[in-house]
Amino acid sequence: MDSNFPINSYFKYIKINCVTERNHRLLHFWELSSIGTEELSIKYDKYSQRILCCSKSGLSPLYEYVKCETKTDCLIKKKCFINGRCEYPFPPNYVDAPIGCTGIEFLEGIPTHVAKCTVGDKSQIVPIMENILKNDILIDENDEMVPETRFILKISAIMNSANLEVKFKCSGSLYYFSSNFVFALEKVDGTMEFVSQESIEMFESHEPILKTNMDSSIRRIICFAPLTLSSEWRNVSMSVLITEPVRSKTTLSTSSSTNPSSRVGSSRRRSRT
Repeated sequence: MDSNFPINSYFKYIKINCVTERNHRLLHFWELSSIGTEELSIKYDKYSQRILCCSKSGLSPLYEYVKCETKTDCLIKKKCFINGRCEYPFPPNYVDAPIGCTGIEFLEGIPTHVAKCTVGDKSQIVPIMENILKNDILIDENDEMVPETRFILKISAIMNSANLEVKFKCSGSLYYFSSNFVFALEKVDGTMEFVSQESIEMFESHEPILKTNMDSSIRRIICFAPLTLSSEWRNVSMSVLITEPVRSKTTLSTSSSTNPSSRVGSSRRRSRT
């Protein structure tokens, strides 16, 4: 192509792919555009189970990613993208996408990863992870901000119909929380009793399980979780209504705190990742 070709006169965008002759594997591509200021956005298409990286100009962005787990791990990987190129073992699984977008398919859950969405010299580099409900993504665009509790922490009951045993599982985001969650029992008289470690299965995980003897004095199960790189805690709870004293029938409902500064005693041992 003549280097003086006036692209403004004939088109706004052209893309040239360099592929292998044998299997047409993409090696490199070049894009030219007459569009000026660029803006990038990343979103999740729930219907097609794909992440879309889109540009305002209509150019197809390059999407690169490297897997990570904890917030600290992801921040390190984010810096390697900023300072140069991160090595990743597998390229993204690209799928069809609207004009101006690049689509990346995640059919079996979205792994926590740092994504780099690029058009020309414009890039957006952000950690991405699933929310705790596994129905949408969370994008950490601000290292100081933490999503609402309901998106990163939940409590659920595990029922055993044979012996009416009830266990309570607290699930928290590995990205946003340290381990060593704390369970508490709120009594009908308003007092609160913290549960000992011996009554908690998988204590040092991000999905600990409380096993406790239920009685009519308990009205709520509370799970406290410590935020990573912070002195703050979040909590989520499940209300318990026991209608019979023996082989009781239990009614359950959940709620989460909207107060990011909920705290548990400062003398507890914390693990930070």
